[in-house]
Amino acid sequence: MPVSESDYQSARGELLHRFAGWRPQQAIHGYADLALDFKYYYGDGEVLRWSVVDAEELLLDWVPRKVLMPDGRYGELAAGIRDFFRFLAQTDRLAPGSASLAELEAAVARCAPVMARRATDPAHYGMAKGMIADPEPPPIVVPYRPEADVSEAARIAEASLAYRRLCVLHDYFSEPRPLTQRGNLRLADARHLVEVLETGDRMDEVVGDRQFKTKSSAELLGLVTVVEFAKRIGVLRVQRGRLVAVKRWAGMRAKPLEAVVTLADRMIADGPLAYWPTYPRTEAQIFVLESAIPALLSWTYDGPLDHRHLLDAMVESVKRLVALDEMELSMLEFSVSLWMEPIVTSLEDLGLVHWRDAVIFEEWGRQHREAGEVVLTELGRYWCQQRLEDYGAIFEDAGAMPSPKVRRAAHRARFKHRNR
Repeated sequence: MPVSESDYQSARGELLHRFAGWRPQQAIHGYADLALDFKYYYGDGEVLRWSVVDAEELLLDWVPRKVLMPDGRYGELAAGIRDFFRFLAQTDRLAPGSASLAELEAAVARCAPVMARRATDPAHYGMAKGMIADPEPPPIVVPYRPEADVSEAARIAEASLAYRRLCVLHDYFSEPRPLTQRGNLRLADARHLVEVLETGDRMDEVVGDRQFKTKSSAELLGLVTVVEFAKRIGVLRVQRGRLVAVKRWAGMRAKPLEAVVTLADRMIADGPLAYWPTYPRTEAQIFVLESAIPALLSWTYDGPLDHRHLLDAMVESVKRLVALDEMELSMLEFSVSLWMEPIVTSLEDLGLVHWRDAVIFEEWGRQHREAGEVVLTELGRYWCQQRLEDYGAIFEDAGAMPSPKVRRAAHRARFKHRNR
C-alpha cells in the first residue's frame, strides 16, 4: 500500500542516504531521487516494486517530458537508474512482484538511447520543461582571440603533411601510371608511395616468424585514403586506366594557405573516415563523431583540450544521438577511441592541431596514440576565424559586453565543455 506523503519523504531521505553509502569505493550515479519521485507521484506509489513497464514509462515518457539536463548527461542518468535497481536488488529491498534485476538492467540498456533522443527533442517536452528549455540548439560561442598571424599560418600550411602528400602525388603522377584491372595502384607504385607519403602502412608485414605478403594496394588503408582523397579534390584523376595528375591543381598548389583551408573544408564535408571500411551498424556513430569536428576545433580555440575529456564528450554525444543495443553500448568507449584517433590525426595532418604528450603504443601491427591533449595551431586559429561562423559560431568581441543571448549561450557551451 502507498504511504502518506510525509512518510514517503522520510523514507525517501533514508533510502537515498543508504544508496549514497552503498559500495563506497565505486562511483554511484545519484539519480535515484528521480526514480523514487516518478514512482510515488506519477506511478502506483510502490517505490520499491519495479516492473519492466515501470522502467519503460520512467525512461521513455517521464524523463523526456519532465527532466531537463545539459546535453550528454542523459546517458549518465540511465546509468544512475540502473545503479539504483542494482542497489535495491543487492540489498534485498526490491519488493516481491518486481521484475528480476537482469530484466530491469536489460530494459534500461534498451530504452536509454531512445530516452536520450526524446529528452532533447522539443516534441516530447512537457509544458513546464518546454517553457524553460531552449528549443533551438545553442550556438557555438568562442572567446575573443587576436587575429591569427597569416604568415605563420601559411608557413604551417606549406609544411603540413596533408599538403606535402598532395604535392608528392601531383609530381609522381605528372607522368601517367597504369592501374591494375581492378583500378588499384600497382604494387611497385604503392611500395614507393607508402614510404614517401608516410602513410603508416606496412607492406609484406612480418608478425612473429611469419611474413604476410601484400597482394594488393587495396590492403594499404592509409595509402588508399590519401589517394582517394586526392582524386576527390581534383589533384588526381583516372584516365583510360591510368592515374594522372590534374594540371590545373598547380594554381592551387602555389597558394598553400588557401589550399589547406580548402582541404580542411572538404575533409570536414566528406568526413576523415570516408574511405575507411566500417563495421556493421557503425555508420551512425561515425557520422556523429565526424559532425563534431567544428565543435572540437572551437573547444581547442578556447584552450588545450584534454584527450580523455574529448573521448568522454564524444561517447556522451553518441549515446544521446544514436540508438545502441546492449552490445554496442558495451563496446562504445572502445569504438569511439578507435574512430577518434584517425579523426584527430587528420586534423593534425592538415596542420590545424597538434596532439602533444600523447602516449604511443603498438597494437594490431600499427602504432596508436592515446592520452595527452589537443592544441590548436596558428593555422587552426586562422581556419576557425575564417570558417567557424559558417557552422553557427558566435565570436565574442574584444572589450565589448556580449548580448544576453550570447552570454547565455557561452555559459551553456562552456558548461558542457568543462563538465565532459
